[in-house]
Amino acid sequence: MKKEIIFLLAFLFLLSQISALEITTQKQIFKQGETFLATLQGNILEEIKEEDIGFFEEHVEQPFDFGFEKIQNTYYIYATLPYVEKNYSLKIEEVYFKENNKVQTLDLKKEFSISDQTAEFYVKPGALKTEDDFTISIYNNLNNDFSATWVLKEVTNSENIPFQDTKEITITTEHITSPTFAFLEINSDSGFAYSLPVYVDKTVEPPIEPPVTPPVENQTEQNETEQNETIVEFPELEFSADEIFINVSKNEQIIYPLTIWNFGANVTDIRIFVSSKLEDYVSVSVGEIDFLGFNKSYSLNISFEFPQKGIFEGAIIAESENSSDILSLVFNVEENIPFTTSGVQKKTCAELGFKICDVCDGEITSAADGICCIGNCKEDIKEPKKRNWTATIIVVILLGLIALIVFWKLKKPKPTAKDILNKRASKNKNLGKFDRSIETSGDLSRS
Repeated sequence: MKKEIIFLLAFLFLLSQISALEITTQKQIFKQGETFLATLQGNILEEIKEEDIGFFEEHVEQPFDFGFEKIQNTYYIYATLPYVEKNYSLKIEEVYFKENNKVQTLDLKKEFSISDQTAEFYVKPGALKTEDDFTISIYNNLNNDFSATWVLKEVTNSENIPFQDTKEITITTEHITSPTFAFLEINSDSGFAYSLPVYVDKTVEPPIEPPVTPPVENQTEQNETEQNETIVEFPELEFSADEIFINVSKNEQIIYPLTIWNFGANVTDIRIFVSSKLEDYVSVSVGEIDFLGFNKSYSLNISFEFPQKGIFEGAIIAESENSSDILSLVFNVEENIPFTTSGVQKKTCAELGFKICDVCDGEITSAADGICCIGNCKEDIKEPKKRNWTATIIVVILLGLIALIVFWKLKKPKPTAKDILNKRASKNKNLGKFDRSIETSGDLSRS
């Protein structure tokens, strides 16, 4: 009995160590010339790159025509299979992920087979992300034409696919008005099908209908109202910038302030959200604003943290029933770089209806030409500096003394040669005073 318990505990321990992260496919055996599709889903901490993915026959990598897309935290890996009956495996190297509160790196592998039958068609690409209408290619593997039917969100269409040839088909997304994930279902006449994962990252603004103005009985009163009042008909939501470029270090958590303005009529039920490309890394502090009046602003924060390096692009979107705006965000994530931001402001202070002041009595905001004053400008009155009279008097006295000394030296008479000799004689009594009678004239010569 003890041995059985020990064995059970050891089995449970080993089971807990086995990773649940794996490559999955809807089937094990595929047809020749079919579109292969596999998925990988989990808490993957570092983006998978094309060079990490490979198709192998035993230990030899094969030149498969493949691609992949990451859609809502799931990797979709697709490939056009060769026209040969063989066994292959899909390998993804060094997948860095977190599971059971443990960070680890694994090489993943999924084996599959190709039968002796040929698929009716294959599709390129096998998965995609788009913001508008898109085009796919359907190749007919058969020796006869067939009609392909496709359905995307209840919209159906069909077209003839010529044998042994490719047909380019444009799929419309005009009926999709919000970010949507769906499968494009493609079927042949005989029932062969492929489900193509599609993410449509699109937000369509609803049409703005002009308001209905009730009739005014007194026309004179109406004219006075039109002359004396400025009627703002529609809300006008705007972020303070068009685009912000942010440098940030990997695994650094940052909280960044944003401001949204309403330059039109009062607006209610404003929804604020992050586009799908950034929703894994960026979040907003406020998801909904109940009311925002004319010429009023609302402050909120976004927080972000990126577990891997790279360039990440997306947007913060604010929308109401009759107005919306998009703030584009571009993140450059590197190892140990200083956090810096730069942005493209939308309007100047004058366009916003504000002033540029030296001193502002009220709130301030940023614009394309600097800092704007939302309140009133105040004069910057500076008190005159008090003069230090004591220091001034001392300096004047010193300058006067220096001037007197210089003047005395210039006016003092210079001594003559006789004065110099008499001065020397007074120092030496034997010389006596200088007598002009001992002076000689003419040239002196040796006798």
